Amino acid sequence: MVLLPRITMALRNTIFFTFFLIASLIALLTPFTTSQNANVSAIFIFGDSTIDPSNNNHINTLFHSDHPPYGIDFPGRVPTRKFCDGKLVTDFLISSLGIKELLPAYFGISFVSVGSSLDLQTIIITQALDLPTHLNKFYEALQRMEGVVGQEEVRRIVKNALFLISFGSNDMLFNYYDIPTRALDCSLPGYHQMQLQTMYGFIENLYKLGARRIAVAGLPPIGCVPAQVTIGSILPISTNFIQRSCVDNQNMDVGLSSL
Repeated sequence: MVLLPRITMALRNTIFFTFFLIASLIALLTPFTTSQNANVSAIFIFGDSTIDPSNNNHINTLFHSDHPPYGIDFPGRVPTRKFCDGKLVTDFLISSLGIKELLPAYFGISFVSVGSSLDLQTIIITQALDLPTHLNKFYEALQRMEGVVGQEEVRRIVKNALFLISFGSNDMLFNYYDIPTRALDCSLPGYHQMQLQTMYGFIENLYKLGARRIAVAGLPPIGCVPAQVTIGSILPISTNFIQRSCVDNQNMDVGLSSL
């Protein structure tokens, strides 16, 4: 009986985050989709498991989702290699734009990697793709596109494309909470500032490559991630010891972030 209000609040936070992200993207797209001469030409995505369409199956890393219970709410109830029960926010986004029903796992449009992060120290733990690799793969994709449609057309496509970025969750999970390396030498506000500076640099590099419509997703309530719920329930020092509930202090920490 005690757990129900906390779980309800956790679900409310997660649902709010999802709808807020979708609403933000719709607001961003409105001035472009209402003009016949300025439609969204493409979508390019960079980030971690929150928007990974299953790129990790092509990467030598420990993080894979080609097994149950992933995909349990997906049509056919089969693992989609996405780190979720069914569809991702990005699937709903491209579907609403009439581009595709689902975001494909292809490094030509999606440069996402589960375990990816803003902090290089996190990459050492996860062995995912780092930010320079994200940018290099995007640049390589542009080079291939130029070989097909020419430089001027690629410039037009990139200028009118939507860029969606979602990083930061893994830094908090692996580097600040579960393996608190950064927590030992950096305050929470200081770590958030470091993440923001790295994010600014990444956006600047995308801008130099022609990106103009850029949306950055905020951090989700990571205290409700199943792994964090499990860890919090087995640690004697945790306030959630022997309770399957969200870790409230982690969600509050995320609320303090400007990401």
